[in-house]
Amino acid sequence: MNEEIEETEFYQQDFTTASEWEIFISRIEEIINQWRVDDLKETQNKECIWITKSEKLMFADVEFEFLYYEKVKKTEPPCEDTSNRKERFKIENSIDLRHEFHLFDESLCHSHSLIYTWYGVEKYFVLTTTGNIEINSESKIKVLLSSLVIAVSNLNCHIPAFVQIREKWQRLYLGVHQNERFRTNFSMVHLKRIPLNCRYLSDLIQMFLQKVKISHVTNTVCCGTQFTYDLTDFGSSVWKQDIFSLDNDNLDVKSLYRLPFGVAVDPIATLKLKGSWLKQPSTAIGEYQFRSVFEGDRAKNWSILVEDAEPPVCLLSDCLNDYVNSLKNNSTIQDILAELSFDSLVETKSSTISSILGRAARNSLSGAQKLTSTIPENVLVAILYYLFPDADTRESEPSYPYDKKGENNLDESKKFLNVNKECKGFKTCPSDSLLWRFCIISAGLLNSSGFRAFAQIWNEFIQEMRYRWEMNIFIPGLSRDNPDLRTCLLHQKLQMLNCCIERKKSREDSQKELDFDSAEGSSSDEEFFDCAEKPVEEVKKMQPVGRLGKYEGLKLIETGEFLYIPITQEPVPKTEDQLDEDADVLLKLGSDAQGSEMRAKLMSASLLSDMEAFKAANPGAILEDFVRWYSPRDWTEADEEDQWGQKKGELSKRMLIEDNIWAQTWKTAKPVPANKQKLLFLDTTEAEKVMHFLESRTLQQVIELLIPIMLQVAVYRLAEEILPFEVELPDGLERLRNVIKLAERMTRESNISPRKIEGIAQEMAQLELDISKIHSLSYKLNPTGADSKETRELLRDLVKRKEVPVEKKSAIGERLTKLFYEAQQRANLVKEELPEEEATPFSTDRYPHPSMREFVLCVNTRKPEFYSSYCPQYLRAIQTNEGMRLAGAFSEDICFF
Repeated sequence: MNEEIEETEFYQQDFTTASEWEIFISRIEEIINQWRVDDLKETQNKECIWITKSEKLMFADVEFEFLYYEKVKKTEPPCEDTSNRKERFKIENSIDLRHEFHLFDESLCHSHSLIYTWYGVEKYFVLTTTGNIEINSESKIKVLLSSLVIAVSNLNCHIPAFVQIREKWQRLYLGVHQNERFRTNFSMVHLKRIPLNCRYLSDLIQMFLQKVKISHVTNTVCCGTQFTYDLTDFGSSVWKQDIFSLDNDNLDVKSLYRLPFGVAVDPIATLKLKGSWLKQPSTAIGEYQFRSVFEGDRAKNWSILVEDAEPPVCLLSDCLNDYVNSLKNNSTIQDILAELSFDSLVETKSSTISSILGRAARNSLSGAQKLTSTIPENVLVAILYYLFPDADTRESEPSYPYDKKGENNLDESKKFLNVNKECKGFKTCPSDSLLWRFCIISAGLLNSSGFRAFAQIWNEFIQEMRYRWEMNIFIPGLSRDNPDLRTCLLHQKLQMLNCCIERKKSREDSQKELDFDSAEGSSSDEEFFDCAEKPVEEVKKMQPVGRLGKYEGLKLIETGEFLYIPITQEPVPKTEDQLDEDADVLLKLGSDAQGSEMRAKLMSASLLSDMEAFKAANPGAILEDFVRWYSPRDWTEADEEDQWGQKKGELSKRMLIEDNIWAQTWKTAKPVPANKQKLLFLDTTEAEKVMHFLESRTLQQVIELLIPIMLQVAVYRLAEEILPFEVELPDGLERLRNVIKLAERMTRESNISPRKIEGIAQEMAQLELDISKIHSLSYKLNPTGADSKETRELLRDLVKRKEVPVEKKSAIGERLTKLFYEAQQRANLVKEELPEEEATPFSTDRYPHPSMREFVLCVNTRKPEFYSSYCPQYLRAIQTNEGMRLAGAFSEDICFF
């Protein structure tokens, strides 16, 4: 038996509780109200193009994103009135029948900017799902759309609201806008194929009139038309840079003397010409199957837009990336060169420029064609003459001498950025120095021929270094000063080698003079003296030696003799790695008494040498005399005068400390002139250290030494190309400064970070690509190179992906006509040239089939009844090779219906 169930127990649902749908609507209202409050607090940003706000919310276990977009009108001043701010959320009429086509601007684009493009709506809400969730169910679409309508109606917010439906790539939206007078329904259709009854304008007008249910006799439809023609075949106007290759028979070695710049393929893929006919009555125009009034040369308005090619390889940044990729190669230079067949350059004896020239001569005389290296002999000789111009004896003056000032060759008068000043913080080497040139050459060889060519030129470089050391030939492109610690380590090493060559040459020249003097003055009556200690009286009577000159105003305290400046040994040059080693040694000695004593002796080697030279030049001198000359700050003068007429004084407190290092060193110092002292700087030892440092480097270590220089060379090359385009690339200066800061910071870091260098290369690549686009567009549209402000501004906008209006009769317009004509002639396999005397509009065979045909139909009509107010009706049809899209906005009167 069925049990009786009471109705009060069965029906437990509480209808006073808000449903999930009602909570969803309430959440939308809450978000809009919050945006209104925020808008009253915030000030308008003059620089932004779109005001964008977004919030996420959940409904039916699906995450949605609710967005608000408002286009900022920069021509109007920002509104500060609170009442006017409230009116921002009210729109009298969502459809502006004057809106037909606007110039494309990539900076105006965002995720849902096509709503503005198709309808001209400048304020709107969008409700869309997050991720790749699709809304295909018709019932779900109606629920979401009705939720938006209820929410905005409850808040009296007169802003169009859209829901994105179907797959997101389709960009389909349904929307509603309603105020006190009108209601506008936005709808879209996307078809993969164009129906037969929608192919021509006449068919679209008929369909539009049927949709709005009016007679075309009493209501004239206003039509706007725009055809887009694509130019992809540029013929001889293709712009690209040739890639350097050692296999090229017509190789120009001079192209290696500069870093490559540009792209390997044309960065411009398509040049789009848009011809438009605006605000024409449907009775005055027509397009049927066999007749059309729309021809490219008869368009009333022209505009152009460019489409970029797939990101091409940028040559300058590619060279930098090749350096970074070589950091993964730990092979030694000798191992790489050992892979070369036959008499490779891995020889035990030095391979100098003269030996290369001799080997090339032998090969040419014998007629042998043997692979001896990756780099051909003629190219290698030209490179070495470029690196070492002093070895080129073919002419009286070298072709590529080094700039003694070490400055770049940019014209200072044309600069809007002082590159030398901006790059002063780089820890590399002077511009146009030996390493500067070597970095350019090695980067080109590494990029074109791989790491074998790089290893070969490095091997040639270090062998030339050894040859110059052995033959006492100075290294060109380097200063002969002590190593500059403001430069990179490799540059310091070469400076050290130059110092060794100078010391060795000076020492050998002095030895020759001494040998000559001893040969001239030698006799059998030579006297020899022992080195026993002499009493003070005898020391005072010793003959002074090693004097450089008299020190005016000072006399010896005890003897009253004039104080003479001694000839001392030159300071010992040190590179930064040697200074670090010395610091480590001193730290490891510890802080005990023995360690402190050893540390003092190591640090006083130069002091002992100078004291001995001073004693030899000034017999009878005491420590006070030495301090007055060597460290005047440690001598305090008094007002009284001594017996020799000079002011008395006393040593500083630190000099009076018992057994201080100065006093101890003075006691042990003997009167020995500098030329007879033990050398503080052993040039032969230091030179061999430098050569061992160069010869023992692996490929990775060589790249690490050169990367800081490569960064600065790339910056200079980039600056050289960007400086002329102040108008075309207005933000180029700031972007270049950003690259300089990043590169400068990298040159001062002890550890090379490949990831950071790749980031710098990407920044450079984007600048390089923009400059290449300017070159390409200028080559196509302005082949004569006419410099005008209008042309430069046009190129600037095109590079920024902006659509630019063009006068048909201007120089750019005539150039576009010729480009399309030549491309169409090539397409039709016709080689006739453009008749110069023809002044009539061009025939249709001079333009290709339009890649896009766009029609805008609009009319004001009474809807839904004949006594209703006039309501705007709008339809946009877009036809492409991929299909057709219809975007309609149909309004009706909700007051008088």
